[in-house]
Amino acid sequence: MPDAKTRVLIVDDEYNQRMLLRNILLMEGYDVHCAANGSEALDMTTFFPAKVILSDLKMPGMDGIELLAKVMERHPGTIFIFITAYPNELDMERALRLGAKAVITKPIDIDELLKHISRNLGTHNHPPNFPPPVDDSANRPAKPL
Repeated sequence: MPDAKTRVLIVDDEYNQRMLLRNILLMEGYDVHCAANGSEALDMTTFFPAKVILSDLKMPGMDGIELLAKVMERHPGTIFIFITAYPNELDMERALRLGAKAVITKPIDIDELLKHISRNLGTHNHPPNFPPPVDDSANRPAKPL
């Protein structure tokens, strides 16, 4: 049976940040993998085609902008969201121009992050493995007066 979960790749050189995001997204029902840097993440996308990539902007070696450009060449439909402690206008503009869906600053507002993910997936804040509630009001009996 194929995996029905939405795959998310977290890329951050800070171990604690990766694990925090990993645990939260696992609890939300996502299929989560992690990479410690841009090069490792790029290698992982070869066999782990993530639907969503959450990446730090500033990392040693390949930074997030370079990773974004390379991922978009290989997998143009990827939802790419940056998370950074060091936002600057130039990097943010460049990231959005290259295809990033959002740039979120640290410390992360988890609700904001989850809203960005669900909005870009089109799930409107519903967990990835559960359909949205069905409006069955037409099938309910009328209330007595």
